[in-house]
Amino acid sequence: MAENYNSELLQVFPIATPEQKECFELLQKAYVDARYDKNYKITKEQLLYLIDRVEKLKEITEGRD
Repeated sequence: MAENYNSELLQVFPIATPEQKECFELLQKAYVDARYDKNYKITKEQLLYLIDRVEKLKEITEGRD
């Protein structure tokens, strides 16, 4: 079942550009760093990009049984 998601999930969070890679890394660190690191920062543009990506992830995973 996981293999069915693989190619779609790779498209949700591409890291082809430095900006995409930075956003993915921000998302990876967000849970802990946003709560405990006073220096954690994210721009509005990065946040909007990640919201769009997470919504896409939700569509992919909820569309499967």
